[in-house]
Amino acid sequence: MRTRTAVFTGVAAIVAVVAAIFVIKKGPQLKEDLLEKVDALKAKIKDVEVSDVKEAIHAKLVELKADIKAFDWEKPKKEVEKKFYEFKKQIRSVKKHLPLAEEGDGELAVRVD
Repeated sequence: MRTRTAVFTGVAAIVAVVAAIFVIKKGPQLKEDLLEKVDALKAKIKDVEVSDVKEAIHAKLVELKADIKAFDWEKPKKEVEKKFYEFKKQIRSVKKHLPLAEEGDGELAVRVD
């Protein structure tokens, strides 16, 4: 019985290693995949309207403001500090994306620095 289990385990391990070799992509392949994804995003951004971006940011800020108001600020200090930093991180995340969007003929222009 042990021999069967050992043989089965060995065969399964060999199959797994061979499958992994065929699944793993090499560096240049990963680079090409990433470049394709960047090109796809660049193509999508051409269809984005400034008003859509503004609406999305506004909705996120309204949601964040409601979450801040709804949070129980009388909780223990550690919980309050943790939540404060979570809110601060969310605000920074929204703020980080603001300078990227510029208006221009009703379309979204993205600066690449």
